[in-house]
Amino acid sequence: MELSQPRGILDQWSDLFWRKKAVLLFLLLAPPLLWLGFVYIGSLLALLLQSFFSIDEFSGLVNYEFTLKTYGELFLPANYDIILRTVLMAASVSIAAAVIAFPIAYYAARYARGKMKAFFLLGCDDAPLVKLSGKSLCLEIDSCQRGNFELGRGGDGSLDSLECSALTTSDWG
Repeated sequence: MELSQPRGILDQWSDLFWRKKAVLLFLLLAPPLLWLGFVYIGSLLALLLQSFFSIDEFSGLVNYEFTLKTYGELFLPANYDIILRTVLMAASVSIAAAVIAFPIAYYAARYARGKMKAFFLLGCDDAPLVKLSGKSLCLEIDSCQRGNFELGRGGDGSLDSLECSALTTSDWG
């Protein structure tokens, strides 16, 4: 009769993960999904919470009292042009992306093979470009809000609206 060796904790875990693959899948996917959910949902909740604060017209400081004033100001006649440009830009970019992307995706899925398929899967990934443009946009907006530009000051020391609106709306496309 042969004596079996005492099994270590790693061998027991290995056996558990071999028998119950769902446990391994859960343990591998839970941390990144929790982190992603925390960052994504947390950012959306922070944005929503900040939307209920207002800005003092005189000092330009954030007034940390719950108010719906910001939502009321959204529908002032002065903002109609901004809303219209934003909706038109979003619609035109979406239509252009669909017109360009669907034929490429169809070709990649239906006809591409081998290295060409790898090119479509890896070469057409624009996530690094999106991240880079998003970071540069955030830096430009932050610089604009802090007043770190030369020509953007009006005679009374206020921010020139044309300079800031050009920074904040032209780069969102």
